[in-house]
Amino acid sequence: REILFTSNVLLGLPPASKKIADLPYSQDFKDKLEAASKEPQLAWFDHPIQIGVEPDGNEILYGLKGLDAAVAWEKEKGNVPADAKMSVVLSITCTHAGLRPIAKQYVEEAMKELPEDQRVKHLKIMLFSEIETDAIVDGVLKPALAKIGFSDSDAMKLIFGVEGEYGRHYSFLKAVLAIYHAFIDPAVTATFKTDIDQVFVQDSLVSETGKSMLEHFKSDLWGARGKNWKGEAIELGMVAGALCNQKDWEKSGGKLFIPDVLPPKEDKQLSADETIFFSGLPQALSTEGEMMTK
Repeated sequence: REILFTSNVLLGLPPASKKIADLPYSQDFKDKLEAASKEPQLAWFDHPIQIGVEPDGNEILYGLKGLDAAVAWEKEKGNVPADAKMSVVLSITCTHAGLRPIAKQYVEEAMKELPEDQRVKHLKIMLFSEIETDAIVDGVLKPALAKIGFSDSDAMKLIFGVEGEYGRHYSFLKAVLAIYHAFIDPAVTATFKTDIDQVFVQDSLVSETGKSMLEHFKSDLWGARGKNWKGEAIELGMVAGALCNQKDWEKSGGKLFIPDVLPPKEDKQLSADETIFFSGLPQALSTEGEMMTK
């Protein structure tokens, strides 16, 4: 109830192997998609979700189904009320400007492709493309800034949004908490960002740590307490986690604390640049260190 979960969707054009005309979408959607494909690309990502990808390969569905299953598990154990829904904000960053008007529609359509028994039932999902973030600036932030005498409110769109450099959507997924807290639910006072391809394997979490996904957020090992400028008591908390590749999890028999960067072998022959800075070793040590529980 107190945490707003967030994640980001990187959205791109269909793969070259798929004709837009053959995709199972409305004609209006395909017309806009065709127009977007003729535009210059604005951003490049390492693994964008390509419109038209099969459901089994769609990271949006993988991540949301996994999070939904984790919440269902919490309900079965009595940790969450049966009728509760977890609030999730998804920002949508597009490779082409023409994808923005259909970004939300695509995510909604992709979720409808799921079989009934795989539909998301325990999440309240809110989708934000640059169109929605611009609307927040115009309808919420600009009037608020005007009240305190801030004249250059148009500059807010430079920093408040989800397109462009990675930092914009990352910052938005933090800033949206203040707006959600003020206008939607004052009980929500924290945010936690996950990768869209990240899931929480509850049985493994409990087996190895003794706590479920949500129970980990009740830990008092993180952050500190202090006072703000008004003299009010505040908690400066932060929770961070480590990730385990699914193939490593499967190979290890369901173990979670499996680093994906291993220490170099003792007989490794160093290349010329590695004799100056042997990055593989500190990377392996830091990866293993990040997986410690305290």
